[in-house]
Amino acid sequence: MVSFGNIQFLRLTFILLFFAILGCKLFSANQYWDTHNNSAGASLNDSTAPGDWADPNWNSNSDGSGSNGTWSNGNTAIFSAGTDATGSSTITADLNSMTLGGLTVQEGDITIASGSGSLTLSGNADFNVAEGSTLTITEPLLYGGNTLNKTGKGLLTFIA
Repeated sequence: MVSFGNIQFLRLTFILLFFAILGCKLFSANQYWDTHNNSAGASLNDSTAPGDWADPNWNSNSDGSGSNGTWSNGNTAIFSAGTDATGSSTITADLNSMTLGGLTVQEGDITIASGSGSLTLSGNADFNVAEGSTLTITEPLLYGGNTLNKTGKGLLTFIA
């Protein structure tokens, strides 16, 4: 019989096991597509909304306020920042390699167009498309053994 006299060792083992099982999901954050740097709103319905995934159109604030930055792998991509993203927008996947923890469309119609990059799903990727919205993905998705979860009443379409 093995005996562990040190409870701290057991705690550390449990914590490490917990993080290993949950993986990147615990460390992922939300990033919001936002073409209005430093002002609230995503404005997917204006002419500046389309863009490239590699563009600095990602905001960490849900209302789109604050400075934009570039995509951080493993995060969840959320389209929209604010409440004015009612139009259609095409975002080209031209970042060499993008890893997603999930993708959410809160409003509007989003197309992730095939570019020079690839989309890799990390963990069990969640795709949430709100009612009245659409998400169309023409970029190949890479995932091995992961589960793709779709929630929301909106339409999710994959085109190969």
